[in-house]
Amino acid sequence: MIGIPAYEEERNIGRLLAFLCDECPKEVKDIYVVSSGSRNGTNEIAASYSERNPKVHLVVEKERKGKTSALNLLLAKSEKYDVLICMGADNLPAKASIHALIDNLRQNNVDAVGGRPVPVNTEHNLMGFFIHLLWNLHHLVSLKSPKLSGELMAFKTGIVRELPPAIINDDTYLQAVFELKGHRIGYCHDAKVYLMGPRTLKDFIKQRRRVFVGHKQIEFLIGRKVPTMKWPKWDLILEACPFKRMKGRIYSLLFIMFQAVALLLSKWDLYRNNLPYKWDMAKTTKALKYGI
Repeated sequence: MIGIPAYEEERNIGRLLAFLCDECPKEVKDIYVVSSGSRNGTNEIAASYSERNPKVHLVVEKERKGKTSALNLLLAKSEKYDVLICMGADNLPAKASIHALIDNLRQNNVDAVGGRPVPVNTEHNLMGFFIHLLWNLHHLVSLKSPKLSGELMAFKTGIVRELPPAIINDDTYLQAVFELKGHRIGYCHDAKVYLMGPRTLKDFIKQRRRVFVGHKQIEFLIGRKVPTMKWPKWDLILEACPFKRMKGRIYSLLFIMFQAVALLLSKWDLYRNNLPYKWDMAKTTKALKYGI
């Protein structure tokens, strides 16, 4: 089963469902879209696909309750399936990515596996550099210590039946629970999923600030530090650079500086008990166009 939480995703949901209807492996029996409080054309587009394809199902939450609520609905629906594949409604998997993810889950003795998010932003401006550097770091770290990603992940059902309300970073929480229960996590770099990263500094800081708050929230819940809260070493940052030489080093230093700004702002959010489980969307991530 594929599960897709969605909120105000009319710009991409049709393209994603069209891709999944054409490219899904035969073993994927159903595709569920949980649209939470959407007021634009998201529901209408998803409903049109459900009318044309019996695999596609739309579940509507009239009020926006946050991604955790949508995921709990998907977890409940997934109980009659062996595997739940989760992905973002604003992303698009590469061809054969779903198949690769399922194969990795079955053949590598793991109970959950993350795909590889790949930004479509251009590398040749500051924000594009930041986004490519961020996801290159995610890839390099995952090769040694596999990480789940909410952009695209799959896991065996029945291990996690429900998430606590108001969880911000659902993928990090799921990974922590799997590991605490003694289950292995895998990483499938062949399972690529394309995304649009923030194209403004304001949206970049907003997104990173939310992630940092979410990591700290999970640290409070499970009593241990989230590994991704550790700052990467300079050598790893340079390896992840989209381009090298002096310009790459300067941009990397700016990346570190703005990450620090986001971290400080997240501490202020925690001090005020401001937990953004209903995400304030980074609007520049909602147009999945290549080379922007």
